[in-house]
Amino acid sequence: MSVTVFEIGSRFVMPSLRRRMVEVLYKDYRMNQMEIANLLHITQSAVSRYLSGGRGKLIDISKYKDINEDLTHLIDLIVEKKPSSIEIQKQLLKLSFRMFSRGYLCELHGKLDSSIEVEKCNICSDLFSKIA
Repeated sequence: MSVTVFEIGSRFVMPSLRRRMVEVLYKDYRMNQMEIANLLHITQSAVSRYLSGGRGKLIDISKYKDINEDLTHLIDLIVEKKPSSIEIQKQLLKLSFRMFSRGYLCELHGKLDSSIEVEKCNICSDLFSKIA
């Protein structure tokens, strides 16, 4: 079955980035679920699913040190400035583009789409390298 990079982004990458944000806000900032929900413009139910591992657990963002560091900076900015939902989404998309452009999601793409030859594929480097 064919799976596009945009499907991977919306189904796996964005939820995994949000999950990592929720984890950091909960553990490091000691925020409760309602505070996190309000800050990130998501529901308390979504926060609960992220924390319980029911959503966004396929990709461990913390293993990508550069992305995790960028996400930490974004979290600091969100806590300090409380940007709009649109601004948060924009920043998360930039992080996801970086993940694609650096080849972090190639193995996952190959597992989800058997027609992808990971070693020969240049979809993400062509699409995202100039914007990431």
